[in-house]
Amino acid sequence: MRAARVADDARPAARIRGVHAASGGVYGSPRVHAKLREAGTVVNRERVEQVMREHGIVGRHQRRRYRATVPAPAAAAVPGLLRRGFSAGRADERWYGM
Repeated sequence: MRAARVADDARPAARIRGVHAASGGVYGSPRVHAKLREAGTVVNRERVEQVMREHGIVGRHQRRRYRATVPAPAAAAVPGLLRRGFSAGRADERWYGM
């Protein structure tokens, strides 16, 4: 029984490796599954995940996002012109926004 299961894993593993290699090693299980379905191979998505896991086939992960604006450590702090006093004596005297 176990030998039959290993033999059954060899066929999809070869196809999965082919699709994964054709993508440049980028595709993970969802895209590999979609490409196999487009090619006419009937295979379950969970089965693709399992075979990829067992054979060490891993897709590329998203890159870490970096902040575009990093304040300079030597930059002067912006002065608080209102000094937290937001109450105004009359209308249109003080404006505040973020």
